[in-house]
Amino acid sequence: MRSEHGGPGVQFAISFDPSPKAIGMGFERWAKQLDDWRPVWTDVVELFRRHEVRQFDTEGVQTGPKWAKLSPAYAEWKQRHYPGRPILVLVGTLRQALTKKGPGWFEVKTARSLEVGLNPATAVGKIGGYLTTGTANMPARPPIR
Repeated sequence: MRSEHGGPGVQFAISFDPSPKAIGMGFERWAKQLDDWRPVWTDVVELFRRHEVRQFDTEGVQTGPKWAKLSPAYAEWKQRHYPGRPILVLVGTLRQALTKKGPGWFEVKTARSLEVGLNPATAVGKIGGYLTTGTANMPARPPIR
């Protein structure tokens, strides 16, 4: 690595003891001993919701490319009717569902599994599906990536 002036740059090495592979194998053995993950799922759900807050705050940059811009016609309509609202926030239902367990939230915890996200049987869940995959007239803007 070279510095901006062409001289030697900073070099460093990272080592792990135990190795990352050993840590992974140890974690797998530990995880297999747990019979009921439900207490852990509570924390995982909270982390997911915080992640979604950052996803909305960054308009998708949290997990990948920024969400596609709105079409000029829709952007103009939205600014007229809902001034200042960011992408994927019209009245806030989708954001509320994913960040505050609002209407449309889906959560199923069992001893060995967890499912969270949008309930596909609800209107907000259907909208989330369209946003995730896009449509013929709208590019994908996945709220969950």
